[in-house]
Amino acid sequence: MSKIFGREKVIARIWTLLNERSILFTAERRVGKTTVLNQLKDYQKEGYRIIFSDLEKIDSPLEFINDVLNKTAPFLSACFKSPQFSVQVAQA
Repeated sequence: MSKIFGREKVIARIWTLLNERSILFTAERRVGKTTVLNQLKDYQKEGYRIIFSDLEKIDSPLEFINDVLNKTAPFLSACFKSPQFSVQVAQA
């Protein structure tokens, strides 16, 4: 984790918290949030899949849902990929 000098404890704490609940990761601009998130992605824990979305490019709840669905679809198990299972988001 040499790319994030001094952030090892933050990343360890995030993984600990994610074992228990969801988290909201906020801070002022230019303090290293994206760097920490990229390190989480680069050093994924077993059983986790990190998916990154730039929310500044999302303009509506529908765009957010579509973004999440498109980024998670490749990781869904085979049972969810069967013809009996489909998720469609209608345009509002």
